[in-house]
Formats: sequence, C-alpha cells, structure tokens
Amino acid sequence: MSLLLGVLTLNIFGCIIVDKANENVVNINDFGAKADDNVDDSRSIQAAIEYAFAKKLDVYIPNGTYIVSRTDNPGKAFCLNLKPDVDLIGESKKSVLKLASSQIAYTRILYIEDSYSNRIYNLTFDGNKLQQPLDSQFIYNEHMHCIFINGSRDIIIEKCNLINSGGDGLTIRGSKKNKAQKVDVLSCYFNFNQRNGISIGGGYENLSIQNCYFDKYIDDSPIDSEPDCSECNSVRITDNKIYTLSSIVTLGARNGFASNYVITRNEFISTGLHMVRAKNVLVTHNSFKNFNTDVPVFFILYDNDSIKIENNKIETNQKTVFLTATKGGTPENIFFTNNNILSYNNKEEVFLIQGPNHVRFIQNNIIVKQFPPCIFRINPNYPMKNIEIRNNKIIGFKGKILDYSPIKSRPLTNLIFKNNQLK
Repeated sequence: MSLLLGVLTLNIFGCIIVDKANENVVNINDFGAKADDNVDDSRSIQAAIEYAFAKKLDVYIPNGTYIVSRTDNPGKAFCLNLKPDVDLIGESKKSVLKLASSQIAYTRILYIEDSYSNRIYNLTFDGNKLQQPLDSQFIYNEHMHCIFINGSRDIIIEKCNLINSGGDGLTIRGSKKNKAQKVDVLSCYFNFNQRNGISIGGGYENLSIQNCYFDKYIDDSPIDSEPDCSECNSVRITDNKIYTLSSIVTLGARNGFASNYVITRNEFISTGLHMVRAKNVLVTHNSFKNFNTDVPVFFILYDNDSIKIENNKIETNQKTVFLTATKGGTPENIFFTNNNILSYNNKEEVFLIQGPNHVRFIQNNIIVKQFPPCIFRINPNYPMKNIEIRNNKIIGFKGKILDYSPIKSRPLTNLIFKNNQLK
C-alpha cells in the first residue's frame, strides 16, 4: 500500500522513497553523471535540468557524490542553473552535490534566478571549503555559497544539508527584475559555513525558516538579515535549533530595514539577537541559553521601532538587554514583558538602557544567581523619554534595582519606576 506524492511515494512504514521509473522525473545518470568517480558532472546535470524544463519534468539525483564546477559557465557565478517549475530530488541526503576544488571567487553550487515553483529536496550541498583557494588575508572567498536564490518565488528547500561553504549555506535576495517571494526553508541542516547559515538580502518578502538545525561552526551568523538597499519583509523563524558557538542572529543593517518578523519557539544556545534596523518584530516563546560568549542576549541599537520581546525563557551570564541609541538612530517602542530570566551575571547590570524612547520593562521574573552591581542601569548618553520599569519580580538579589544619575544636558523625560519587588 502506498500513497503517490508526485514523484515521491510514502510506503506503509512512513518512509519517503522515490519512484525512479516515474515518468515525471529524469535521472541524471541517464545524462552521463556518475557518482563517486571524482569527475566533473556539471554538464550532465545541467543537461538533465534543461531537458526537464523543456519537457515539464523534475530531476532525480541518486545516492553518491557528484562533482560540480563553473567550468562550462565562463563569466557566470554558478555551477548549476535551476529552471522554473523544475524540482531537484535526491534519493537521500547521501545524494551530494560537491563543489570542485580550486574554484574562483563567487562560485555558487546552485543558482536560482528569476525562477518560480522549485523544490529542492533531500540533497546535500558540500562547498568543499578546505580545497578552495585562500585570498591575501588567508580566508576563503565569502561569496562561494551552496545555494543562491535571486529574485525567485515559490521556492521550497526541504531536508537538505548545506555545509562546508566558503560563504553562506543559503543566500536569498531580490534581483534587478523581481523581489524574492515566498521561500520556505524546512528541516535543513547548516554547519561549517564560513559566513552565514542563511543570508537574507534586500528586496525580499514572505520567508519561512522552520525546524532547521544551525550547528556549532558557523563563523558569522546562523541567520543574517542584512538588506543592502531595501527591506526584508515578512519573515517567520520558528521551531529551529540554533546552536552556534559565538555568532548571533542579525536583523537589519544601516541601509535597510528588517520588517515584520515573527521569531518563536526556537532554541538558542550560546547565541542571541542583534537588531540594527528592525521594525515590527515579535520575539516570543523562545528559549535562550547564552553562555561562553561576550555578547548580550538582545543587542538593540540604531534605528529600531516596535520590538516586542515577551514570554521567553532566558539563561545567561551576560547582559540580558543592551538597548542603545547611536548618532545615526534611536530605538523606539521597545517592549520587554513577561519574560523569565535566570541571570548568572556578576560583572555588570542585567539591563543597560542608554538613549531609547518609549520603552517598557513590565512583569518580568528575574532570578539572580550571582550579584551584579544593579539590575537596571540607565546611562543618559543621549536624551530619552518615556521609560517605564514596572511590576518586575527580582529574586535572590539585595542590591540596587535601578542605577540612574541624571544629566541636565541629556534629560530623561517621564521615567516611571514602581511596584518592582525584591524577593
């Protein structure tokens, strides 16, 4: 008994298998690609993609390692170019597309530009980082990505490994012609990426990153929303495990906003959130364990607006929140409510507030395991207004809750500090 799912079949044991005889797929082996022979298969796999596009079929990749390069694409920044309405389906994650050694800069394994309706399923993309040339600073080129999506829509990347890249595991951005729209990244694994696990550029809307695992060795950010000229809009980051050792999830950049984000039900281990230019962000029901790093759990600076951080569980030996204005912008409308915090920080304040407007810290439970100098510190390096710290419970602490020394030249207008309980 089986249920046909396009080119996939679900057997009675609940395992997904591929019907290699299905008339809706082409097998790359039939176009000359051979696994595990250390011979460049780029031409054969691209021929299978072109044939599938012409005949409205999908491409099946059997188990084994297939070497790809940009040898047949002079002047182009990719090894393989996926066409609209063509799916790439691996037999299992042992179906590997591996970048050939000694590739020049800006080589991407799979390129998806101004395309639509693609599914990349059950594959491993191996950037072969250690076999790529080093630049003058002895690092690998940061633009050698596993998958590069440029101005495409209705794309699903599911159950894939994106590993060993000199750049990102996955890059998503708008092209000169189109926004990138409706991309779903589901149940994927990222590790040993020299730059980011996922990088989100400008000109994007409607992205879902769900049930992915970002492992320890991602050098920059597991997820980096850094629009260079326009917004990243409508992003859901849900049910992921983010286990990087020192990098942080970033939202926004000096030249573009990250807008309308929902970040929920994720497990963050040894990492936090860095918001540079973000607006309309909800961070709720996540677990943060931030140890062995020197960054706050929430670092909010520059020009942010309408950030809600609520109902999270937080354990850290660093600052929980560092909220600061800069010469280029002021955070506003920041709401930190109903969070449970277990603080092992004995070096500095739990919350540092310097320069924002319209901020609320309300009904948080703060358990102090060490003895910081204070819980809240307001540093008036810029004028501020409407700071409310109310109804918080602080357990295990007997020192100063609030440390604030006014400065006339940088006034704080309307400070509400009341009903905060020491227990």
